[in-house]
Amino acid sequence: MSHFHELWDQMRLAARQRGPHPIQFGFIAAYSPDDHAATVFLAPDTSAAHGPFPLLTPWVGNGWGIQAGPRGGGTDASGNPLGEPCIVLFPDPELQLGFIVLGHFSDRFEAPGAPAGEIWLTHAKGQTIKLTNDGHAQITGSRVELGGSGLTADDAVVRSKEFQALVKAFNAHVHATAASGPPVPPTPVPGQIPVVAQASSTVFAK
Repeated sequence: MSHFHELWDQMRLAARQRGPHPIQFGFIAAYSPDDHAATVFLAPDTSAAHGPFPLLTPWVGNGWGIQAGPRGGGTDASGNPLGEPCIVLFPDPELQLGFIVLGHFSDRFEAPGAPAGEIWLTHAKGQTIKLTNDGHAQITGSRVELGGSGLTADDAVVRSKEFQALVKAFNAHVHATAASGPPVPPTPVPGQIPVVAQASSTVFAK
């Protein structure tokens, strides 16, 4: 038996012995993104979900804030819940009005592996935002989109060797002049920003 199932059995036994308790472990059953709430399987009964209970978050506004939505899940053939593990706080256990305050990793829900002192935001699809101990901020994903009116970099922008080769080839191309004489680089259109010319001096290969 895995550590996860041992813990779940212990939670069931403790719940039977103590009755209502202000803090209970559970597993997310279903999530509602409109009100940021979820139903939860609470020990020892996994035959029915309780709630929905609000998920607490550190930053709340009217239409803005931090919202991390769990996936939730039902139960397997043995009755073990499949959703994310969580902790539910009941200010008044008799009323069963609870708040989902935290989640926690386990042997079945492994941590992404952030070293001490670092903050990692990792999606199930593999995208990450990492604040690392070397002072870097790393953003990875199969596609990274930036909105707004522009992008400002105070220092060199590091890109791949393929991009550097493209910049070099573009900067090397020339246009023939109408009069006799050597070819010259194209004349910029008024109002045009010489992005590539600037990139050739600020973009470096890894």
